[in-house]
Amino acid sequence: MKVVRVAARSVVGVAALAVVAVGTASFIAYFTADTRVLLVAQGPLSLQPAAAEVLELFFDGRLIRDGQITVHLLGTAVFWATGLLILFRGGRSPMRVTTGLMLLLVGAALFSPLTLLRDAWASAAAVIGTLRPGPLLWRSAAGLAFLYFCLVFPDGRPLGRIWSGALIGFGVHVLVWSVFPGSFADPREWASSAALVWTLAPPLGALAALIVRYQRIEASRRPQIRLVVVAVAATVVTTLVFWVLQPRLEAGLFDLVLATKRLEALHDLNLLLLLTLSLFLLPVAVGVSVTRYRLWETGMLVNRALVYGALTAMVAGAFLVGMVGIGSLLAGSVGGGRGVAGVITGVTLVIVFQPVRRRVQASVDRRFYREKYDSDRAVDEFSRTIGDLVDAAAIERELQTVLGRTVQPASSQIVTVTAGQHVSWGSDVVERSDVGGGDEAGAAAWPVDAVLLVPLVAQGATVGALFLGPRLSGRGYEPLDRRMLERIAVAVAPAVRVGQLVMEQERQAVDRARIDSEMAVASTIQRDLLPHALPVPVGWEFAAAYVSSREVGGDYYDAITLGDGRLGLLVADVSGKGVPAAMVMATCRAVLRSVALSVDDPAEVMSTVNSRLVGDITPGMFVTCFYGVLDPASGMLRFANAGHTLPVHKRPDGSVAELRATGMPFGWMPDATYHTEEVQLDPGSLVVVPSDGVIEARDTAGAFFGMAGLAGLVASADGPSVVDRVLDALRAHCAPSTDLGDDVTMLSFARHRA
Repeated sequence: MKVVRVAARSVVGVAALAVVAVGTASFIAYFTADTRVLLVAQGPLSLQPAAAEVLELFFDGRLIRDGQITVHLLGTAVFWATGLLILFRGGRSPMRVTTGLMLLLVGAALFSPLTLLRDAWASAAAVIGTLRPGPLLWRSAAGLAFLYFCLVFPDGRPLGRIWSGALIGFGVHVLVWSVFPGSFADPREWASSAALVWTLAPPLGALAALIVRYQRIEASRRPQIRLVVVAVAATVVTTLVFWVLQPRLEAGLFDLVLATKRLEALHDLNLLLLLTLSLFLLPVAVGVSVTRYRLWETGMLVNRALVYGALTAMVAGAFLVGMVGIGSLLAGSVGGGRGVAGVITGVTLVIVFQPVRRRVQASVDRRFYREKYDSDRAVDEFSRTIGDLVDAAAIERELQTVLGRTVQPASSQIVTVTAGQHVSWGSDVVERSDVGGGDEAGAAAWPVDAVLLVPLVAQGATVGALFLGPRLSGRGYEPLDRRMLERIAVAVAPAVRVGQLVMEQERQAVDRARIDSEMAVASTIQRDLLPHALPVPVGWEFAAAYVSSREVGGDYYDAITLGDGRLGLLVADVSGKGVPAAMVMATCRAVLRSVALSVDDPAEVMSTVNSRLVGDITPGMFVTCFYGVLDPASGMLRFANAGHTLPVHKRPDGSVAELRATGMPFGWMPDATYHTEEVQLDPGSLVVVPSDGVIEARDTAGAFFGMAGLAGLVASADGPSVVDRVLDALRAHCAPSTDLGDDVTMLSFARHRA
């Protein structure tokens, strides 16, 4: 495929150079001939000697010839410069080859003095053709290129089957005519009326094709070809009118007879000037359409060369032609002859031409490049406003707007990178055809209709990609579009990142709200597992406190009514906090309650519970537990301890002691053994069973509240309400922090004095 492209480019290059070589050779032939009397009998200003002799009665003959060749040089330069720039810098569209070669051929046929060439050069000139309305024009390369251009501009496709058939039929006829000149296929052998129809049909058909295409395309694309339609119409109509009303250049329809030779010569000159100006419209219109509407994506430098060069040449040509007459008149009326006339003419050109040229180019800057500048302003405005947006939908809308005002893709889609997703999109704009297989870029699949990928990078990290579908115009994305898309990506990437963060925060807020709601329910359920009311046996008073460091915790206390009026009292603590600890504690509560109701000895209860829990507790977790059986009638407390914080016992005489019993926490060893201890609680006794959250509470210096702090409060207490005093003391100890650091649970019971 690459070889074919290189070969095609080579053929196009050779054809272009051949046209330029033939045209250049014709100008060399002109300037090496006797230019004092030579007039070019070709092109828009082709004056025949008879007309020139009449004009020289009141115009300087040398200035006439100089003006004529100046226009020919300018015309050739404008057509060739426009054609070559489009041909070699006009993007990838095949249509730029058609347009570039057409301008080269038509420019040579109109303005290069091909009729002066001889021998082999004459044969090459015959292939290009010359501007002589008649059948031969449409057998030339210039005529055929002009017709084909009109039929396929601007997208390279004919209008339909009828037009394609007409084009093919015309091509076949020209081919047969070229192979068999003088045969039935030669229009020159036809009747004059048939030859006339055959001569008029091609240009009028080409103009009709442009008009029909203009009417059929959508309104948004009509400005792309409007100027070309006007230019072709002006060229075709003016040329036909000139042919009709200028009988000496070519036999016309009417044999006009003017009053005098001078009036006839002036009439000829006016028509020739009008035709010249109309012909200059064609390259200007094509250049404007190509650059202003970016048909084939020429760069800004090429655009300015096309438009400024064409307009400058056109204005200069008009001035030079006009000054020919002014200079001739001045030569006969101002002293000093032609020298003074030349000075006056030159000064006039400098004074008048430069302001006109500047005004024309200023108008070009305001109007011709308006869409490009509007695109730049649209991107600048987008860059200013996108930073204030955080909503993904709003960002998408703004992006769609700026894309519609700039590159105009048929579709676009932002694909964001989720947390933990790894992509290899890189940092450069990528075409689908450049990606292996055309199906994926990195780790993410392309949307079905995407042809271009623009990475979105914020702070060195890829946050997503912008995938674009084909352009509405059908053209590809050129370097200018890519640079604009890179500017858009630089502006939109931070907004996408902020939008992602906002969405993540909103999602997290929703998750937190859901979790908070669930945790509130879990906290309610857990508190419902605690005793709704403590027992009130005669002569005894009970109190308890439970403060979780989180919504749910791993602490638990209970008072179980056993047979014979006895009470099972317990405080347990699961290692860790939060939901895992709460789940283990719920299991522990259920097992312990079921065992306590069927087993009397506290040590046996502990052993049975441990053996049941050891296989269900997550490795690394454990449960400490104090369990005692109180006989309110006798005051006897029998208890066992599974690694729990020791209870504090205040005796009736005010002394304080710890209730000690040995045993391993639940979940450590399946065959752990426990021991039952006993203590007689006489009237005036007080027992406080804490969890480790009480003694391990820290102050700002890291000091523990400790067992001594708890014992001091118990020693000065006179009842179970000491749990409230302990909580107040813990909060004061941890201040200014409101977090006690761990779950805090206490169960307190006291025997009234007699």
